[in-house]
Amino acid sequence: MRGEAERIHDYRTQKIQHLKLFERRTYIFYRKLLYVCACG
Repeated sequence: MRGEAERIHDYRTQKIQHLKLFERRTYIFYRKLLYVCACG
């Protein structure tokens, strides 16, 4: 697990429009991981 954690570059929050709920727009927010390229 430690090796994977060292390759994380950044976190980004992404907002996705979801279904209407009680005539109001709803959104899903999630944190997206960005990894460091290990290709050299």
